[in-house]
Amino acid sequence: FNFRAGLILHAVQDVAYSIAFALFEPGTGFQDVTVGDFCLQRVYTLCEKAVALYIVESFAVSCILREVEATQEKSLRLGFRSLLSIMCDAVVELGSNQRIIQHEPRLSQMLLHGAGKSLEGAMLQEFLPDASDQQRLDERLSCPSGGGSGDAEMFHVFMKDAIGNRIH
Repeated sequence: FNFRAGLILHAVQDVAYSIAFALFEPGTGFQDVTVGDFCLQRVYTLCEKAVALYIVESFAVSCILREVEATQEKSLRLGFRSLLSIMCDAVVELGSNQRIIQHEPRLSQMLLHGAGKSLEGAMLQEFLPDASDQQRLDERLSCPSGGGSGDAEMFHVFMKDAIGNRIH
């Protein structure tokens, strides 16, 4: 038994009780209104309630669907991230502006930046000593899926740590 059926049942009961009240109670003030007009008015009220219910229900369903999709996306992202963490020294997520979205302690340690310095908001290119590696990274990031295949691919570059050592 859902919300919509409950509202419709309530509206039908309301119409039936109102008609019975108008027909059988003396002195109700409905003497000037015909039963047909009264029933038509109640049907209009029922339609208004049904439209209002449809709007509220549509909004609620769309909100719930968005929440479910967001939860699923978050779960998938965490799964991918944990798989990558097993295989990689550090996993960094970049935003559309090519900046690091969230501090990654393993990358910070690998680059000898220490625990107190966050890498959040830094450009990954800042840690590449070679201009050719910076250009290759820019090209790779500007091209979706590394060439259009949609598959994940390895991308090797040299990085530099806080004291200038090259890391491969």
